[in-house]
Amino acid sequence: MAKTTGLFRIIAGVGAAAVAVVLSRKESRDKLKEQYNKYKEDPEGYKENARGLASQLSSKANETIQEVRNNPQDYANRLKNDPKSFLEEEKSK
Repeated sequence: MAKTTGLFRIIAGVGAAAVAVVLSRKESRDKLKEQYNKYKEDPEGYKENARGLASQLSSKANETIQEVRNNPQDYANRLKNDPKSFLEEEKSK
């Protein structure tokens, strides 16, 4: 009976993983279609928005690189000691 229960758990786990993959693919396709439709409505506005997001991401990356270069030990310690609060702090910047 124990082997049957273990087998059932394995089958249920594999089934749940397969469903998650299918749903995530559909969500990804839907998001992609939504973004493509936004692009078709206003290509120039979409490009400008993308440029703005890219420059924001670039400046954020440069700030983080400078912070790590200036004090790598402190950065590593903050990440090592409390990773969850570190990630929340970085997201809020």
